[in-house]
Parts: sequence; structure tokens; C-alpha cells
Amino acid sequence: MNSDDRSEGADGPRSPSDPDVARVAAINRKAGTRYVATGRASTGTLGGGVLIDLGDGRTGVVTRFHGPRAHADQTAAIANQLRQQGLPIAAHRRVVELEDSIYFVQERLPGLPPPRIPSVDALQAIVAANDAFRDALADRTDVPLLPMCLVPDHDPVTARHDQIAAHSRATRRVLEHIHALGHHPEDGLGNDAFHIDLTPSNILMSDGTVSGIVDWNLGIYRGDRDRALVKLCFELEREPVSQDRESAVRYLDQILAERVPPETLRRYWASRLVYELHWAVQTGADKAVEAMLGIVDERVVL
Repeated sequence: MNSDDRSEGADGPRSPSDPDVARVAAINRKAGTRYVATGRASTGTLGGGVLIDLGDGRTGVVTRFHGPRAHADQTAAIANQLRQQGLPIAAHRRVVELEDSIYFVQERLPGLPPPRIPSVDALQAIVAANDAFRDALADRTDVPLLPMCLVPDHDPVTARHDQIAAHSRATRRVLEHIHALGHHPEDGLGNDAFHIDLTPSNILMSDGTVSGIVDWNLGIYRGDRDRALVKLCFELEREPVSQDRESAVRYLDQILAERVPPETLRRYWASRLVYELHWAVQTGADKAVEAMLGIVDERVVL
């Protein structure tokens, strides 16, 4: 799942489109605000990522939330709580529900995304920033844990095993291997806050440090923050083979091997693949499905 709603881009903002201007106008009507659309993040494909003048000298970003209103409200509140604790999250000013979707209005953070394949030095900074979320939700047990989804119907919305199985013989084989791992209730437990779509495109860096982890538009979840590193490693695995990619993957593999027991790590990879396969099948991304099959053989097969 690549980031669809970006709050910053390496090439600078583009001009806002007519739909962007209309969306900001709709937010103004709903919220009684006077925001002005000024641009659009330089990457992103599904709308959102609209740059706005907040009217107080600050630049804001409008992004689309993918989930129910209650989860959006909770995510915005927790984001602001974590920001007050010094974590690199944008201030979320409003949650606005329009007819087509739910939107966050956030303050724009400084920095630029790292390259698609970050250097090992950049990855060290990213791991350190992710580690800062350790036990950040110790007092918020109301925040949902992200289901592992290694058995059918653990998350009937975003990880449908039946839809994955219906795609092809190859995806059915993948599910057989995943089901063989079994369900372990203790997997993924914890009180860390973690970003379930931690990719280079959702990270901002400045002067070698992480200045922002952005686009929490799938929600903030509670659990083991190392699952976010599995997602990051998964994204790097999908890049074309190169020395830089191999160095980056090797570094993250080393970090994960030091922290997560081997069988638990295998299940973390299986969980990530279930989510990714469901997304790929739903969107008709057959090439993405094919690319994942090699990851299954390397990371999941017993």
C-alpha cells in the first residue's frame, strides 16, 4: 500500500486542481473556516495532500482518512497527544466529514522525504524515530491493536482471505502457507504506537534526522512498533535489485532479527503479506501480486 495522501514532496508543491479547490471550499462551508488552497503535494494519486493557507501564517495540509469517523477522531486526538510528548507528528487541527469522505486538516511539518531507498544512515534515524513511540500508548488501551489476520475473518474488511483465495492458484498456495503458521494470540501485543504504512514516502527528514512521520490516514494503532519496520522492509524488497536496496534490506533484517524471535518475525511477515495481497487483489494490481510471491517463499514458507 503506497502512500496516497502526501503532506510533502521532494519536488515541491504543484498548483491545486479544481477538485482540490472545491474540496477546501466544502471544508470551509462545513467548518466555518477560511482556508485557501495553495498547492498540492508533488506525489500522490488518490486526492488529499492539498496544501492550504491556514490563515494564521502557517501552511496546512488536507488529507483523506480511510476509515470510520470514530477512528478518525481518535487518531487525531492521539496524534495531538503524542505531538505534545515531543514525537514527530503533525498537529491535527480538525476532522471534517464531507459527503465523499473524512478529512484531516493538519499543520505542515518541515523536511523532505528520503530517497525511495534510504541510506543506512537515514534508516538508522528512521529506526530511532520509530523507537520513540515505545510504550507511547501505555495509558490508552482503548486504541485498537492491528489484527494479525493469519486466520480468516480476523479483519473482514481489510484482509479478506476469501478474496485472496479467489484470485488465483498462486494466492491460494500463499494462504495455505500462512494458515500453516497458525494463530498466536500473543503476537503483536504491546503499548507502542505504530504507523501501519511506514514507508519512505511517509517520512520527512531534515539535517539527517526525522522531522515528521506523516499520513496516519489509516489510523494510529497500538502494538509492537517493530511491525512498522516489517512494512518498511517489505516496501524496500519491492524495489528493483541494487546494491543500495540490498544494503538497506540487510540493515533492517539485522535490526528485526535482534529484536523479534524468528517464528514471531515469520508471522509478522505473513501478516503484512495478507494485508498487501488483499489490497493488490482488490485494486487489480496483478503485477504486485506476482512480486509478492517471491517474498512469501523467502519470508514465510516453513
